[in-house]
Amino acid sequence: MKIVIDELSYKNKLIIQKSNFNIDYGDFINVIGQNGSGKSSFFKMLLGKIKYKGEVEILPSNIAVVSDYSRVPKELKVSDVVDFVRKVNNNDVDKLVSLLNLKNIFNSKIGKLSSGEKRRVEIFVALSSEKEVIIYDEITNALDMRVKEELLQFIKRYHSNNKKIAFFTTHDLSEVFYLEGKYWFFNQNRKIIEDLSKESQEDIMKKYVLGGD
Repeated sequence: MKIVIDELSYKNKLIIQKSNFNIDYGDFINVIGQNGSGKSSFFKMLLGKIKYKGEVEILPSNIAVVSDYSRVPKELKVSDVVDFVRKVNNNDVDKLVSLLNLKNIFNSKIGKLSSGEKRRVEIFVALSSEKEVIIYDEITNALDMRVKEELLQFIKRYHSNNKKIAFFTTHDLSEVFYLEGKYWFFNQNRKIIEDLSKESQEDIMKKYVLGGD
């Protein structure tokens, strides 16, 4: 699948230019860069919310997003969500329920769950859909260390055995180094996306701190 960005602008400001990638099913892509480097605009482009010049062979309708803006109706019980998903798509539902430890909160309403528990439900909904592309947009924000570690362990284990394409972004580089995969760096100085997958962690950290070169 190709992602070719000749020019991506927002409110007459150039965000990304001259960036060209091929991606395959099963790719786990860590999206890194400082605030203002274009990560959010890139995701909005994939979702069809921002116009661009180029070619993207990912349909917005084939993307599921997990983020702070994800919402599951708070009056529903977790069991209601699982039952609904099972009716729509039975693929891997019971397996995901088990892997995400949802059974122990089955009778709880979404509105009563902790932030970490809500995030587990949101991930369940996204992964049990028929979408082939998942965007994890800063999903560990405001979570305690234990919950972060559990979520990261699940994501790494799940995607190591799955053919979905995943984009993961965070400001904590230790998380992306743990998850491994590809590293796409949003070079704020040059307005391009660089593939740093073959670079050392030290060089990736240096570029991140400097915002590019």
